[in-house]
Amino acid sequence: MGKVTKMRENRTTSPTIRVKTQGSVGSSRRPRRLRWFALVMVVLLWSALAVAWIIPGDLEPLVEPQPTTNSRKLANSSIGGIVWHDLCESSIEEGALRHGCVWETSRGMSLANGMREVGEPGIEGVEVSLGIGQCPSLGLATVSTGVDGSYSFSGLEAGEYCVWVNSSVLQKLAKVMPGVWTYPKSDGEVGEGWTTINLGIAEDKGGVNFGWDYLNKPVVETDEPEAESIPTCTDRATFVQDVTIPDGTYLAPEKSFEKVWRLKNTGTCTWTRDYSLVFESGDALGAQESASFLKDVSPGDTIDLAIDLLAPQTRGSYKGFWMLRNPNQDLFGIGENADRPFWVKIVVDLKPDRNYVESWSYSLDPNELADEGRWIDVDVGQQRLTAYEGSTPVMTFWVSTGTAAHPTVLGQFRIWIKLEATDMSGPGYHLEDVPYTMYFYQGYGLHGAYWHNNFGTPMSHGCVNLETSNAAWLFDFASVGTLVNVHP
Repeated sequence: MGKVTKMRENRTTSPTIRVKTQGSVGSSRRPRRLRWFALVMVVLLWSALAVAWIIPGDLEPLVEPQPTTNSRKLANSSIGGIVWHDLCESSIEEGALRHGCVWETSRGMSLANGMREVGEPGIEGVEVSLGIGQCPSLGLATVSTGVDGSYSFSGLEAGEYCVWVNSSVLQKLAKVMPGVWTYPKSDGEVGEGWTTINLGIAEDKGGVNFGWDYLNKPVVETDEPEAESIPTCTDRATFVQDVTIPDGTYLAPEKSFEKVWRLKNTGTCTWTRDYSLVFESGDALGAQESASFLKDVSPGDTIDLAIDLLAPQTRGSYKGFWMLRNPNQDLFGIGENADRPFWVKIVVDLKPDRNYVESWSYSLDPNELADEGRWIDVDVGQQRLTAYEGSTPVMTFWVSTGTAAHPTVLGQFRIWIKLEATDMSGPGYHLEDVPYTMYFYQGYGLHGAYWHNNFGTPMSHGCVNLETSNAAWLFDFASVGTLVNVHP
């Protein structure tokens, strides 16, 4: 029993024996491993130095790296410009062109010349859109013009872009005074509000400008110095209502009538009998150029201003613009800046027939309709509208006609009513103040569309949608009774 116990103690509890045993085994291997490790490291170091000496440092890698977002984009180009008010005093006398104007034969009136000149202001708050590729294109970015009418898009890649000015903001003013794009021009005529830009790498493309001419604008202010005077009061008017002859009233040819406006003096000057009502532009309708006030009108009071007019002999839509003039011969009117005219709007024709159909067939040859004079062709298949003088096309626009669920009626019709702004309602939609509407059969009409820019694609409930400035042009071109030829 005593011997067995002693052997266990020597095996399991003696630290001296265990340390000596382990040390005797490891002492012969560690130096050998260290020598091999050191040798391997030296070989690897010399190999790396040899490779670096043999291969030049500026040699291109054999495998081309995958492009990253930053390396591929190179978004260091920009586009910028100004949207400005192209000024021109309205005139229907070809020989009486004023500075900044050119004669537009197709409209029979003078328009702004499409060049930005000293004193022509920028237009603030206009939406400018950017799209990829040729125009029409949008959807990439949208900005608003600043106080001076300027805009810019930065951080762009090189390539082709479409800069498109959204005239929906301008359209609100155009209800009072219709306008057109004068720069850049399309086929030498009025423009469409867009332009295609080819942008290079690191290119700052400036001067991408757009000129807008508000038609029937009052006389352009000059830069001539005026005698200094201390204003004692301000002239301003507010339109209250049409007392007689509401807009769109139908009158027989050569019918005499009296137009009466009710205005409120919202300025601080008293309108004395030295103030007058004056014709500003548009259709004079046989009126005298001015009529003096018959009584004084204190600030806050209203007055009914009347003028005798005569309906023209030729049927159509007519509009005349009027303003007020103070004893200093300064014109003023209504609106936020008291610089907008009020107007009379009539339609000369017999009782309109909203169901009138010229023919349920249509013509594909303009020569067959040349005797119509002015007429309108709507190509549903191509989504294009073309205005004709005889057999000669004078203007063409992209449009949006009815969808397959709500197709546009086909055939030959005549415009039976013209409305500068009207509300439209139907299943699933209600639109207020739809601009420049011309109905040609029942509820089918030509009109401006401020709620989309996808012209060239069927979008409507059967009407023919146009961009607002194009609709304004067409509204002036056509009359009640103008033929509308609609074909696939």
